[in-house]
Amino acid sequence: MWYEIVGTSHVAEESEKRIKAAFKRFEPDVIAVELDSARLYALMHEAKPNYSLSLIKQVGLRGYLFALIGGWLQRKIGKRVNITPGADMLAAVKLSKGKKGLLIDRPLHITLKRLSKAMGWREFKQAVKDVWDGFFHKERVTIDLKKVPDDVLVERLLGEFRQRYPRPYKVLVEERNQYMAKALQRYHTHNPDVKILVVVGAGHAQGLEGLLGEAI
Repeated sequence: MWYEIVGTSHVAEESEKRIKAAFKRFEPDVIAVELDSARLYALMHEAKPNYSLSLIKQVGLRGYLFALIGGWLQRKIGKRVNITPGADMLAAVKLSKGKKGLLIDRPLHITLKRLSKAMGWREFKQAVKDVWDGFFHKERVTIDLKKVPDDVLVERLLGEFRQRYPRPYKVLVEERNQYMAKALQRYHTHNPDVKILVVVGAGHAQGLEGLLGEAI
């Protein structure tokens, strides 16, 4: 097999252990990560997110608000578990030193713009309510944030997300899976003899595995 996929959580300390174990076992020539160039730069330089109002023109109001709320939520969860959001991707990037690194995710501003067009205000308001309830009503939280969710839990959560928010699911999960699969397949076509370790969030791992498996 020319690739191996590692599913991670962006705020779980277990993620780095998973990545290092896969790296040692698989001995890849290339490490591909769920990042674009802008997000890589921000992680490498510990840059604060750009939430200036000028961003609204580029990504749309709902995309802007989604980025604002999503960034806030990740930072809050990161503080709970004492992990900087994106530490998993940064760990993978550091392992790629001396090897080839590959950025495979769609540029964030394109995803946010697509989300603005796909998500209606009713869906957006419901999503904000769900985030608020899930974060502040602790009795509803059943996930160990320090661990990467197992495949069964990931599949259940993705199924609920798809059913509750079909259009945002398509933009945030399906379209990005397809984008990343095409990037990997394109690289493999031009470099058929290299082994690629693919590091993505757990929510993308199964879908990406299916797309790459279909292409073999």
